[in-house]
Parts: sequence; C-alpha cells; structure tokens
Amino acid sequence: MKKEIVLVGTFHFEQDTETIAHKETEINELVKHLARFKPQKMRCNGKPQRTTN
Repeated sequence: MKKEIVLVGTFHFEQDTETIAHKETEINELVKHLARFKPQKMRCNGKPQRTTN
C-alpha cells in the first residue's frame, strides 16, 4: 500500500482577533479538504504553554 503525506502550512494563530476572523473561511475550507483526505494521523506544531508557579 502506497502511503501519502500531505504537508499543510497556515498563518500563525497568535495574530490579532480581527485577522483571525477574516481567516475563518479559509480555516473551514482547509478542514473540509482534510476531512476528504481522511488522514489516519495528524500532527500540529505549536509552542509549549509555559506555566507559572
């Protein structure tokens, strides 16, 4: 069975709320495309959250 790998890049979600609101349609389209691909595994990169004591 041949395996496929899809690499997807997006904007950084740490932007201001107004920018994210304008990107909502693009995010929904990306989710629809990923759902049609039916991935068995997904990986998301992000910065680890720091906790303060």
